[in-house]
Parts: sequence; structure tokens; C-alpha cells
Amino acid sequence: MWTLRRLLALPRTDRQLLAAAGLFVFAARVSLRLLPYAFVRRVAARLSHAVKYPRFPAARIAWAVAVASRRVPGGKNCLAQALAAHVLLARHGLASRLRLGVARTPDGRLDAHAWVEAESDVLVGALGRARYTPFPTTAGDGP
Repeated sequence: MWTLRRLLALPRTDRQLLAAAGLFVFAARVSLRLLPYAFVRRVAARLSHAVKYPRFPAARIAWAVAVASRRVPGGKNCLAQALAAHVLLARHGLASRLRLGVARTPDGRLDAHAWVEAESDVLVGALGRARYTPFPTTAGDGP
């Protein structure tokens, strides 16, 4: 009940942004479970065209993805969050880069992480990112 009251107390545009973030996080999580990553990236690129939304700052979009991710089943997946944030940022006319990195665990296994950078800031996935070695970016690393 408390969460519903807090949600209803938000301005309408924030509620719409949270709904969009939740939808994109959920869609990314389901897509990543069922489809190859390359296909999901192509679909994300198609969804990344700017639309006539109220323009939110990058930090507000990152907030919406973080809040929505706590409520969406499987939403804590860093790649789902990063894909959702990357698409939402592009839809609001903001440039960003989706980054992937790997690190070895103490027992020798590979661990992966995804995050989103805009300008010089890490908007989504900053926690623990320093231990990962990012893959090099290429010209096609847009949305």
C-alpha cells in the first residue's frame, strides 16, 4: 500500500517514465532469456529512435530504471537494466554507450557485467564495475 501511495504521489510524467522503464526492463529480461543477444541488440536499436516524449535528464532515466528494476521479476540483471536504460536514453534524445566487461572470479571462472555510460558518467551498473575489463567499443556500438 505504501508503494502505491508513493507512486500516485509522483507527477504523471514520472509515473509514465517508471512504467516505460519497467516495460523495457521486463522486455529485455524476457528477450535475453529466449533470444540470442545479437538479435536483442538489433531490436533495441530499432526501438531507440527519438520520440515525442517530455525530455528527461539522463539521471532521471537512470533513477527510473533502478526503481523499476526492483519491482520487475528478474530486473536485477545488469544486462537487462543496461539495455533498458540505453533504449530509454536514446528515445529521449540522449547519447549513451552500452558497455560489456569481464573479470575472473577467485575460482577462475569468468564473470560478466553490463553498464551504460553517458558522457563521462556511468548511469547504470556502476556498482562493482571497476573490477571488470571492458570489451573494446566499435563504430556500431550505438543503440
